[in-house]
Amino acid sequence: MIGRIQKGQIITAGFLNDMAGGVDDLTREFASRPKQVLQASPAEVQNEAAEGDDEVTDPSVYIEQSRTTSSVTVYDQNEENYAEVDRIETVTLQNELGETLVLQFNNSG
Repeated sequence: MIGRIQKGQIITAGFLNDMAGGVDDLTREFASRPKQVLQASPAEVQNEAAEGDDEVTDPSVYIEQSRTTSSVTVYDQNEENYAEVDRIETVTLQNELGETLVLQFNNSG
């Protein structure tokens, strides 16, 4: 057991050595190397999805069903060069329960 140093007491090399030795003793006594407890699955099945995973979808997950877009012509500041840009107007999303969300984008300005 390592004693405590008192306020105002000189810290000696012996005290520090005893402290370091005590720390080393703790690592030998209480810490052991990690070891595998369970057998590993065969390599060919480690990354496979569980049976039925493809069929179950969380009801909070919405999947895009459709979208509407429009095309606009965008010019540079000299009004010389331009590009045709598709902009999204609406996106319709639906979840497993049939609930629908429609996102409408304000493309003005």
